[in-house]
Amino acid sequence: MSDVARLATECADLLEGARELVLELDVETFAGPGPAGGASVGAHLRHCLEAFESLLAGLPRGAVDYDTRRRDARAEREPFAALERIEALRAALLEEIAPAADGPLGVRADEPDLPPEAGFVASSLARELRAVASHTVHHFAVVALQLRVAGVAVDARFGVAKSTWSHWQRGR
Repeated sequence: MSDVARLATECADLLEGARELVLELDVETFAGPGPAGGASVGAHLRHCLEAFESLLAGLPRGAVDYDTRRRDARAEREPFAALERIEALRAALLEEIAPAADGPLGVRADEPDLPPEAGFVASSLARELRAVASHTVHHFAVVALQLRVAGVAVDARFGVAKSTWSHWQRGR
């Protein structure tokens, strides 16, 4: 299996975990504010979905711009809107990205003060899949903590990096 296929599958698996979690949450738990008024579960999830969408949108032109996310708040307020986007992304990752060859990409992030054509750095599809997966795990860890603080049961693997989970398993 190529690096791209392995990483695309890993990303799809992360999104499957999110789908399973969303199906267990009521609207208030999904869309309500996090502890101490922080971002909601839905807001964290929307943010992660938009990173995947930015990556997919930039592939045809070889330039990914994470700063121009669509920021569609429906996915943070309405669980079914988030589920629709999750399903579309999982399908794209498994059917379009997994069979793709790795290749160079220009990537732009955290450059809002530069003109739209500036601020791109060299990367690759495999590197960006890894980066978006890591970014997603980070946000899912925050979500898991928020939900546990609120008394909601969360799968032990949700928000845990694969390497951390493997380390924990070897240590037990």
